[in-house]
Amino acid sequence: TRLCVHTTGKLLIYKSGRVKLQLGDHLFNIDQGSECQFAQDVGCVVGSSELTFLGPVQKRMVITPDIETAFANMGMDNNATKGGME
Repeated sequence: TRLCVHTTGKLLIYKSGRVKLQLGDHLFNIDQGSECQFAQDVGCVVGSSELTFLGPVQKRMVITPDIETAFANMGMDNNATKGGME
């Protein structure tokens, strides 16, 4: 079984413990998800007919777009990201 070897993104780990995922020019926040209540496995599909199991899921994570960075990159100010409320 072969797996594709390439880099999709980069994990950014800050001193505060905060973790972000960088995919190209886009940043995503990574937060701890809920605990697994039943057995789950992670697999990787290679091509159109090959599936490789990578192992059991022990922790979950929630990945969401970093909206503040996205708005800053679009040239919008901080006030716009907070709905104009001050």
